[in-house]
Amino acid sequence: MKTYIKNMVCNCCIMVVRQEFEKAGLNPISVIMGEVELATPLTDSELKSIGEKLTDLGFEILDTKAHKQVEKIKNLLIKKVQSGEIEEHFSLSEFLSKAQQKPQTLFLSTATLKT
Repeated sequence: MKTYIKNMVCNCCIMVVRQEFEKAGLNPISVIMGEVELATPLTDSELKSIGEKLTDLGFEILDTKAHKQVEKIKNLLIKKVQSGEIEEHFSLSEFLSKAQQKPQTLFLSTATLKT
């Protein structure tokens, strides 16, 4: 079960979040920027407890699908910028499409279609 965390922007954040989950007795399977994967879903009391601890440290557990999607996109862009591998003709929509493994949507103007 994945839990999405807002404001994780570096390896130090990953380490701090992992430590907080471990201190709470919630041993994560993996912790990456913006996500913590657990073997089982958090109970309501665990969610409240870990949420309060993370909030005190400047993080936030995301609970809506829209917030989760925004955070995923933000983290993808942070990783791309930190890698230093931005091509001269970088296409944001192409990058996000490939990164999220969804087919790229192509929009055509009817004005450009001539028969």
